[in-house]
Amino acid sequence: MSVPLYCVKSKEIKFDRRLLNPGERVTLLEPRIIDYGAVMIHGDGDPHVVVELRVESDIHVIEGNSIVIEPVANKFVSIAVSNIGDTPGYSPTIEISFIDWTGYGR
Repeated sequence: MSVPLYCVKSKEIKFDRRLLNPGERVTLLEPRIIDYGAVMIHGDGDPHVVVELRVESDIHVIEGNSIVIEPVANKFVSIAVSNIGDTPGYSPTIEISFIDWTGYGR
């Protein structure tokens, strides 16, 4: 009888600060399922550069100078940043730390 063997690994995706021109929008993370983890926004960006954090159908609009930790489990997550101001500005550092299960057959 074959029994799968699972290996648990912690992983991280990091988006460094980036300069955005007025009106510019950048998608950092296309929708991806996060089994168990957290999205961390460091708050080191400009307030007129906002993070659009979508968790399933909920959209959180977060100013770049706010510190946020959003736990997620078995949900689709996507992230975009937008400069809603009239001057260039920096997005905050954003990290996603999560656990990944990898299955191996015998």
